[in-house]
Amino acid sequence: MHIQSIPVSSLIALDTPQKKIFDLCAKDIEDILQEPSEAQRQQALEQQAQIKAHTIYSVGNSIIGVLWADGSSNFGSNSSKASEAINDAYNSNELQNLKGEALVEKLAQIIDKAFSKYNSGVDTKTYRADNAPTQGYLSYQIDWMQDYPLPINSSSSIYA
Repeated sequence: MHIQSIPVSSLIALDTPQKKIFDLCAKDIEDILQEPSEAQRQQALEQQAQIKAHTIYSVGNSIIGVLWADGSSNFGSNSSKASEAINDAYNSNELQNLKGEALVEKLAQIIDKAFSKYNSGVDTKTYRADNAPTQGYLSYQIDWMQDYPLPINSSSSIYA
């Protein structure tokens, strides 16, 4: 292998930018870090109170995810088995043309199937709209364990 050596004196300096990159982003960063106003907080709380749970997924006393009645979901991480299954369904167009209750029911089936593949021991509780807990109540209760549930491979060793 041959590495070519170039003398520094032969290099040509690039024009310096008129604005620094950090100057362009500083305002955006400040806006992101700024605390929301009381009106913004109230609006967020009202919005969370409108979104109700369709199905809650738990292991023991820990909530590991929620499928919301609007078709959105929150699970312990984006790489959880349920999140992977949902992403695969969207990417395969399996959910194309589904809306409302039909979409939510199909998502519930996809999530149940994903968990059942791994004998995960995940408990599910599905709610009617009139007695479902809200997003504002449940969001902070989700256990944000990464990649839950993990499939157990019988050939692997588990150390305490």
